[in-house]
Amino acid sequence: MTMVCLIADQVFYTPVLREYSMAMGCKSIGKKTMDALMDENIPLAIFPGGIYEQMNTDCQQEQLWIPENLMFIRMAIEKG
Repeated sequence: MTMVCLIADQVFYTPVLREYSMAMGCKSIGKKTMDALMDENIPLAIFPGGIYEQMNTDCQQEQLWIPENLMFIRMAIEKG
């Protein structure tokens, strides 16, 4: 079974990161891509996190940031 890693579109704007990500089989985390992969019953791996989380990290405590746009969670519920 193949698993697909979905990453932010911004990664594909940087030439070296784009080539590495494409070689590793990563795809854009866009709704259209996710919808097509879920329709094919392909397991998805999503690694949340970004600049906001990195800049606001406190090594003294565990923190969780939940974004307002939870598209991937809604899609997972809809697709079962």
